[in-house]
Amino acid sequence: MAKYEIIKFVDDDFELDVNVSPQQNTIWLTQDQIAKLFGKSRSTITEHINNIFPEGELSEMTSVGNSDITNHRPAKLYNLDVILAVGYRVKSKRGMLFRRWATEVLRDYLIKGYSLSSDRAIVTTENYIQLINDVNHLKKDVEDIKEIVNRNVLDSIIIYEGDSFDGFSFIDFLL
Repeated sequence: MAKYEIIKFVDDDFELDVNVSPQQNTIWLTQDQIAKLFGKSRSTITEHINNIFPEGELSEMTSVGNSDITNHRPAKLYNLDVILAVGYRVKSKRGMLFRRWATEVLRDYLIKGYSLSSDRAIVTTENYIQLINDVNHLKKDVEDIKEIVNRNVLDSIIIYEGDSFDGFSFIDFLL
């Protein structure tokens, strides 16, 4: 498994060491850590994980890694995909809070195109550069759209109120 950094996740009275793998764009937790995260027993987490793979929701080959992070004994680590899948299955107060949080993040991403958490942002040189590149790319896209709108609206396309077909055609042209 790739190298990872340990980041301490703190939320009120709850603390958890999280293994972050920037190279693989994921985080890794053991079953014990997932149990702690969702406030459930290890056996409950094991039951959910044992259902996730046979049901075909995830591939065990790409979702599970091994490490010797616990007393130099091999331990299975589960990536973010498994953690999310368990979070949507587990019934607990923390599970409910997790689902609310995950839904909010997904909603932000789908509506705004991004989701930010300034309280928990991990800023590394790599993701800072990626963020700057993404912002610059978006700025260029906006400028390109403005240029197309200005050129085409003034030269050939005039959208009148109630003229929905031409309006849809114009928007389709932009996209």
